[in-house]
Amino acid sequence: MSPEQASGSDRLDARSDVYSLGCVLFEMLVGEPPFTGPTAHAVIAKRFTEPAPSPSRGGRLIPVELDQLVVRTLAPAPADRFPTAAAMAEALRGGSQWTERTTGRQVQPAGAEPSIAVLPFANLSPSPDNEFFADGMTDELINALAKVPGLHVVSRTSCFAFKGRQEDAREIGRRLQVRTVLEGSVRRAGSRLRVSTQLINVADGFLLWSESFDREAEDVFAIQDEIARAIGGALRVRLLQSGRDAVIKPPTDDLEAYGLYLKGRHFWNRRTEPDLRLAMEYFEQALARDPDFALAHAGIADTYALLGFYSAAPPGEVFPAAKRAAQQALARQPGLAEAYPSLAYAAMYYDWDWAEAERTFRRAIELHPGYATAHQWYGNFLSVVGRAEESIIEFERALVLDPLSGIKHAAVGWGCHFARRYERAVVECRRGIELEPGTVVAHAWLAMSLESIGRSAEAVSAAEETARLSRRSVSSLGFLGHAYAVAGWSDQARQVLHELMGIAETRYVSQYDLALIHLGLGEADGAIAWLERGYAERDHQMIFLKVDPRLDALRERRDFGRLMERMRY
Repeated sequence: MSPEQASGSDRLDARSDVYSLGCVLFEMLVGEPPFTGPTAHAVIAKRFTEPAPSPSRGGRLIPVELDQLVVRTLAPAPADRFPTAAAMAEALRGGSQWTERTTGRQVQPAGAEPSIAVLPFANLSPSPDNEFFADGMTDELINALAKVPGLHVVSRTSCFAFKGRQEDAREIGRRLQVRTVLEGSVRRAGSRLRVSTQLINVADGFLLWSESFDREAEDVFAIQDEIARAIGGALRVRLLQSGRDAVIKPPTDDLEAYGLYLKGRHFWNRRTEPDLRLAMEYFEQALARDPDFALAHAGIADTYALLGFYSAAPPGEVFPAAKRAAQQALARQPGLAEAYPSLAYAAMYYDWDWAEAERTFRRAIELHPGYATAHQWYGNFLSVVGRAEESIIEFERALVLDPLSGIKHAAVGWGCHFARRYERAVVECRRGIELEPGTVVAHAWLAMSLESIGRSAEAVSAAEETARLSRRSVSSLGFLGHAYAVAGWSDQARQVLHELMGIAETRYVSQYDLALIHLGLGEADGAIAWLERGYAERDHQMIFLKVDPRLDALRERRDFGRLMERMRY
């Protein structure tokens, strides 16, 4: 029974039947009903108190589109479901074609092409400091194998979801939808290094290849290169039949600089402001030892780019710095794929040079097609310039490469939000939160989409969680103030506005966020005034002017139209 039917409502329509059909589909896919309990009353209660369950929860290999379709049929509110069975049938008919068209591959790559997941190498060294070293070994192999033509390689985030977990490699491979899994361990004692590896066939658990390496620690890059070549050879014989070996070139001759870089990337991947600033320190220490270390320059570029994206520093300070650091990286290593996304970010978020941003993003993807972050950030670009369908394609490509990444799911939600597909945006953001509860932007983007479909109380809860997780960062307060205002909680919205104005006395606050709070309070003139200041100071969020649904109340105003013209979309 649908929730409305269970409550005894006499206002039932086709959407109630859609819910019931969703229950049947869920059980066909999973083997049990979507809600279970000791009594019928307990089962019915869950329909009212728990969100729609995902068939893929627990790692089941359910195609993304089918999973989303079932979640939509089980939405507690009838308005969030398919309006009719015919609409649901149409979505089912178009599902597989849509996935092929947008991603260029089947949803389950394990059945379509050679594929591998490199699991985090275990640190067997006496010192816990060598954890970074083991993680770096994993990262380098992922990056190298991702450049092998025709080989699908799962990205870092999804592989590292299994770090420290004692799970069967075959089960992990099935969850990540790959044919092969690489496991390994690293033991570093003094100047000696021992690396053990084994390549496992997911279908039967048999070893395809295994090897141990006992070398001097300074030979780490040679070991990585041998492992990558051996894997490439094993997979080519059995799967690829053609292609070329991956080659890992030493990024620096200074092993200590390399270790500092790995620590920087560790904290950069956490993506909070304190962690980003700590990452910057490690990258700078690496460059102090080796000024020509191109990857460390790229790390600095990426850190400045994200500090700008999260409104943690003035745009005029961080985006030009990101560009300079990326250019320094490319000057030392032309064609370094990792340097291009931040270069494109600066062109997009600060220069507002749309053609240059797109050219640079495309160059990054051309150099490294398996770089999930490049696809994700390119999706951001396509979204803000109004190319909604193309943006979702790029976000989906990033997700295929990194299927267990919370932020990649949330990014699909971002794209759907600006494409005004709010229901799917909510599903994707919630999936991201389910995978990685601490992903701050997933909660923020969930708040945006809930606002847009009129679920204001839920939007406030999501925005409050955003502020809590980020320790009331300036960007989180923008979401929170607007959510309060839209929900009609004017006093709370004005308190947040007052808090932001106080913060602005000592550090950067986005004028765009201030404009949104004023607009939520119904103060359109105040919103326009802040947007004008945002334009003058090149607030990075001004690029959302064209697509942000929260600004719809201003779109008929001439002064808003003039702002749009100056943005040169």
